[in-house]
Amino acid sequence: MDPSQFDDEDEYVDALRKLWKCKYDYFNEISSINPNDYSNEDDYCKAIENKKNWMNKYDKDNAYKLDLSDYDCEEEYLDDLRVCLQDKYDPNTKTNVCVDDYNKEEDYKESLVNNWQETCDPQHRFNGFELERFTTIDDYLVELNDRLDWIKKCDPEGIFSKIDPSKYDNMFQYQHVLDLRKAWKNKYDPDNIHNEIDPCDYSSVEEYHKALMDD
Repeated sequence: MDPSQFDDEDEYVDALRKLWKCKYDYFNEISSINPNDYSNEDDYCKAIENKKNWMNKYDKDNAYKLDLSDYDCEEEYLDDLRVCLQDKYDPNTKTNVCVDDYNKEEDYKESLVNNWQETCDPQHRFNGFELERFTTIDDYLVELNDRLDWIKKCDPEGIFSKIDPSKYDNMFQYQHVLDLRKAWKNKYDPDNIHNEIDPCDYSSVEEYHKALMDD
């Protein structure tokens, strides 16, 4: 930009500041930082980048659409982000996981998932769930209670308790796996001579049969 094109210094500096704004905050994401408050480009750039770093650190994709210009310090921004995380993953505070103990969404979610398991499935019987699919504990409980219902219907005596129903998409698949193990047992060990060899421990009838023959 040629200074000779301007009548005085103030006009030149104003034009410069408009260029800084276009360069560092084109979409006016951080309107609270006014280039007119800075005497040089480096200071303005540092002020803008400092706030953008908060987003890059805690909400890189700006999923929660917090306006950086609303915050004077990083901790204020982080506090509001935590409120958003709480509203998404534990809106009714059904767990004892405190969101204030976490700075990153993935760490908070991981802690919540562990809490769900320890609270609702302490024996870790249902390990086949893709837990990242669940947003809240209520989502998890819908699936968990569904699998418990399958057990009541398909294996009320708990004979096939080693089979994890959470690995199957529907009850028909789960029932089919149980029926296979029952058929293997009836065919190769109907008198329960090898009661220490559980067909649930084997993924194929050949493996089960070999175990019986080697016993």
